Amino acid sequence: MANSASFCSSPDNEILPPTSSRCQTQTITATHNFKVTNFSRLDGMGVGNFVSSSTFRVGGGDWSIHLYPDGWKKTVGKAVSLFLAFLDGPPGTRIKYKLSFLDCEDRVEEEKTGKRRTIRVKCGTHTFGSAGA
Repeated sequence: MANSASFCSSPDNEILPPTSSRCQTQTITATHNFKVTNFSRLDGMGVGNFVSSSTFRVGGGDWSIHLYPDGWKKTVGKAVSLFLAFLDGPPGTRIKYKLSFLDCEDRVEEEKTGKRRTIRVKCGTHTFGSAGA
C-alpha cells in the first residue's frame, strides 16, 4: 500500500504573519590608473606580446592590466587590446569593470570616425573561477 498523507481542516483559520529575507552583496569601488608613456615605442612588439601594470589588490583579489600594443590575436588591420587579468584570489570572484583609454590630456578617448582610429571602451561583468582562468 502506498503512503498517503491526509490533511484536516479546522473551523478556525490561522493567519500567519508575513515573512521576509534579504541578500546583501558587498560592493567595493576602486580605480587603478595604468599610464603608458612613449606608447609609440611599443609599436612592433608583436601580436600576443604585452606589457602589464603593477599588481593591485581589490576585493580580496590580485589584479593587473595587460596591454597588447599590437593586439591580443591577429586581426584585420591594426588593433590594441586591453585586458583585466585576475592573478589570485577567491574562486567565484565576480566583478563589474570598466576599462578606458585616456588621451595625453587625461580625457577619455571617444570613438572616432572617418580616417581616424576607433577606440572602443570595454565594460563587462565576469565571474572568475580561479587565478589565470
